[in-house]
Amino acid sequence: MKESRQFLKKAKLDLSKNDFKRSLKNIRLANEILNRVFQLMGAKLVEKNYQFFEKLIASEISKTIFLKAYILISLNKVVSALDSLDETALFATISRLPNTVLSINYLKGLLYIFNSFYNKAIGQFAFNYKLAESLKVERNLAEILRMKAIIGESITSFLIDQQAEALEKVDLVKKQYKPSFSNLMVALIDSGDYFLAMGFPGIASNLYSEGLECAIDSKIKWKYNLVLSKMKKAYMSSALLGPDARPTNDISILIDRFHDLNDTETFNELMIQLASFTNKFYEPFKFFTKDKRKLVAYYDLPNEFKEQWHCVKIQKNPKSNRTTLIGFREEIGLIAFDVQLDSNLEGVPENYMIKIKKNAKIRIDPPETDKETLFLIRAVVKIGNQDRDIEIKRNIPIFFSQMKI
Repeated sequence: MKESRQFLKKAKLDLSKNDFKRSLKNIRLANEILNRVFQLMGAKLVEKNYQFFEKLIASEISKTIFLKAYILISLNKVVSALDSLDETALFATISRLPNTVLSINYLKGLLYIFNSFYNKAIGQFAFNYKLAESLKVERNLAEILRMKAIIGESITSFLIDQQAEALEKVDLVKKQYKPSFSNLMVALIDSGDYFLAMGFPGIASNLYSEGLECAIDSKIKWKYNLVLSKMKKAYMSSALLGPDARPTNDISILIDRFHDLNDTETFNELMIQLASFTNKFYEPFKFFTKDKRKLVAYYDLPNEFKEQWHCVKIQKNPKSNRTTLIGFREEIGLIAFDVQLDSNLEGVPENYMIKIKKNAKIRIDPPETDKETLFLIRAVVKIGNQDRDIEIKRNIPIFFSQMKI
């Protein structure tokens, strides 16, 4: 198991560098080791010891296959990814990990939505609901998991113009289970994390907003800024989708039905904060390079530029063979990084982080084109090439931490 974990560690490092081929190779080697050990111990151990070992090794295998599934999702290899998710759920079941089983099946539903298999998605979320009812988990957690299943199923129904069915399901569940505001808040925020990571920032933004309403009425004040931060990122990502946006109908009509806000005063105060955040995109920018003939070294950059940026849009220019990465930080807003990439970036932009290297030499120009102005980009960072000047890391979504890989 120690040997297999070393290969898994290498696979995660390769993944952060977007080297999918090497990552998949190391995952395969890790899985081969675990499969051999599984078979050998099945022949050698007495039944009492084998039952303990089976749970342990099945947990290791589920983590390894899950990392493979994540890569296949990023490569848009849908059929193979679904097979790997099924295999992950199977070994998680053997290992008695109900939370993992439910998370994997929820991810399957989103993968169906992402690839427009809407009827399959509805069936998957309905299955998730049955799982949440059947698996032995803590009562509050069970309620949260049922709500997440309903959120996924109702959103999918709404997207394919089954609005009446979707609204009826939401109202029925609210009446039947009467979930606490705090449980519903967790379900909405968790669902928002899933939808954002799978490339649906518009839906995520609405889920976060409804989750914020629940936090307010539950008086969970420490959640306010956390949810606002998530809303800002989802809002930026949604605004930048442009013509690539997937149809969401008016999903807010549905999501608004999950909770009726009581404390409108606090909500309006927080929305003023959100509005003041968007206003900064129209403020004069003060960090432009004064002399365009000279490049700026990393240590001469303002501190705001030295932090990590959330990538919210990837746009390649086939004529120049350069790529524009739009980065987001709450303190500054949106910045475009004009860079020569060493390799293509697969998957949705929200899964990447951008950071300027310490040996970089760059230029910071004002936006010139109408398109850049339309996206509310405050500046364009001209970068030579990725290998020398910029570091791009894959940011594994927060909900994947449930797998503890």
